[in-house]
This record gives sequence, C-alpha cells and structure tokens, in this order.
Amino acid sequence: MKRILLILAGIFGLLLIAALAVPFFVPKSVYKTQIEKAATSALNRDVVLTGDVGISVFPRIAASVGGVTVANPEGFSSPNMIEAGELRGSVKWLPLLSRRVEIEELSFVDANVQLEKLADGRTNWDFGNPDAAETPEPASEGGNVNASIGKASLKNASLTYKDDATGKTYALKDLNLDASMKGFDKPLKANADGMFQDQAFDITLTLDTPDAIQTGKPATVDFTLDSKLAKANYDGTVTLGESPSLDGALSLSAPNLADLAAFADVDLPVNVAPLGAADMKGKVSGPFDNLLIQFDTLALKGSLL
Repeated sequence: MKRILLILAGIFGLLLIAALAVPFFVPKSVYKTQIEKAATSALNRDVVLTGDVGISVFPRIAASVGGVTVANPEGFSSPNMIEAGELRGSVKWLPLLSRRVEIEELSFVDANVQLEKLADGRTNWDFGNPDAAETPEPASEGGNVNASIGKASLKNASLTYKDDATGKTYALKDLNLDASMKGFDKPLKANADGMFQDQAFDITLTLDTPDAIQTGKPATVDFTLDSKLAKANYDGTVTLGESPSLDGALSLSAPNLADLAAFADVDLPVNVAPLGAADMKGKVSGPFDNLLIQFDTLALKGSLL
C-alpha cells in the first residue's frame, strides 16, 4: 500500500512539474497564433494581437495580452471596432478542483470600442453565426460551475456610438470602473467615473443577484449618479426581459432643469428655463417605455417660483 501511495505521489509530482514548466518551453508565438485563431473563429472577425502574450501558472494561473484589435466589417467608417492596450486575468488554482472558478483579476486597459449603425440599418456589433459554431448543450444537473470575480476593472476606456441614420454620436470617455462579484447568486458591486458627452459623472451600483437579471426575475438595485447636471438615486427592483420594468423609490436633484433637458435631448411642451432648480422624491414603476412617476415631494426654485 505504501509503495502504491509513493508511486501516485510521484506521478502527481511529475504532472505538477510539467504544468509549471510547459508555459516556459512553449514559444509565446504559439499562444499568440492560437488565441488569434480561436478569437477570429468565435467572433467571425479578424482579431490581431499586436503585443506580447504572457502565461504563468504559479502561484496562480495568469495571462496577459498586450494590444488587441477586432476588425470592423466592410463599409464602416473605421478599420477596427475594438482596440485594447492590454488585457490581464488571473485565476486561483485550488477552487478549480471543486468546480469553482475564482477570478482574482480581470482588467482591460486603454480599451476603445466604436459602435456604429449605418443608414441602411447594419450594425458592427452583429457578429453573425460562424459556420463552425455549434449550439452548446444545456448543462446537466450537478454539472454547473460556480464563478466569482474578485476584481474586474476598466482603465481609461472609451466607447463611441454613431448612428448614421439620425446623424447623432454619443461618446463615453475616460471611463474607469471597478467591480466585484462573489458569485452569480451573490451581490455585484461596482463603482465608475468618466465623461459622457463631455460631462463628468460618478456612479455606484449594487445588484443583489446577477442571476436574477439573467433569468428575467426582479433584481434589487441600488443605483446612485452624481454629476454637475443632476444627482439621482434609485432604490428598488429592475426586471429585464421582453418588457423591462422598474419598481422602486427615486430621488432627483437638478440645479437647472433646462440644462438637464437639453443634455438629455428631450423636447418638452413648455419652457422649463424659468423653473430653475428642482428637487423631487417619489416612486417609479412600470415598463421603460411607459413609466409612471408618483411624486411624494416636489420643490422648484426659479424666477417664477
């Protein structure tokens, strides 16, 4: 019995040494080629790695990719849809043995995403269905893999949306985001700051269970926005699906209603400039396209009031 245990221990040791050594003997160009090939096949777009690829397995499984571009289809204004300076990720070893993926870090640095809708209705985020793609079979009971993310971050990211049909362009710049999630059935917490249409903002978000959002069930959300144009908080539930809806408490404070309406590009039936500042608290409920707002308190301060 002792001899069998020694043999098994020796085999395990050799496997461990091999797992630690292989990344150092396999040329980085092999990883780079395989990643480009797999990503190009999955997205049905040309994916090119312009930087180095780094792989390590001790003390954790980690990978880094420097410089990633995802090409646009023909007919769009820019050659690339996505350009990222660096992608980094690391996963803990031991939880994998119990079918649990614990991601220590997932970071995107200097990512630039350009979304575009052409006048004929085509969009560059429609990746289509590659011929080689197969529909995954549903996981069997007991075969689920739990996952958690210790830290996910975006650093100096930007996103631009251009609609050629309407001639409008929306730009999100200098975005920094930090998020963490202990599991799909655990709360997700996130903080973000950046510039949207040249207006600075700060956001905090707590979502009780990401799993509820994915399954179309009501999920509890606490969302806070802070900017020069407005400060807002929503505390309630959000339900996504065929008809997304809200049901919760809303508070909003705006120093100038006219500036807020102009920024939101909302055409109002009356001139709100004389109303000036506004503070309101109440409840909001119903589907996104037909929301009902009930005010508990409403305070207006301007040249007329």
